[in-house]
Amino acid sequence: MEDPARYTREILRPLFAASQRISPATPSAGLRIFTFNFPCSFAIEKIDKSCRVMLYGHGKRGTEGPILVFDENTPYWNYFADQIQWLERLAKSPREPWTSKGLLVRPLQEADLVI
Repeated sequence: MEDPARYTREILRPLFAASQRISPATPSAGLRIFTFNFPCSFAIEKIDKSCRVMLYGHGKRGTEGPILVFDENTPYWNYFADQIQWLERLAKSPREPWTSKGLLVRPLQEADLVI
């Protein structure tokens, strides 16, 4: 969106507000949002038994890329679900070699919404 204040206002704040309204029925349910300080080539959403993967292309807006959907119990599901678990592990207990490289992953917090 090219403007951090607009992105925070139009994307992060509504997502954070939604995550606060949800009462998960199980520990793995709910809406969890993580921030990180490194570039990525795709975005992943795990919803129920599907992973949605949005590819980022050079010189393309996020809405111009394809959205791929992979169902549970497939090699593709396993790969992308493992990527989400890797991010969750980095947020909970960062370790080498990632810490010395300066990688930082953490859950979105209300303090992050102030610009």
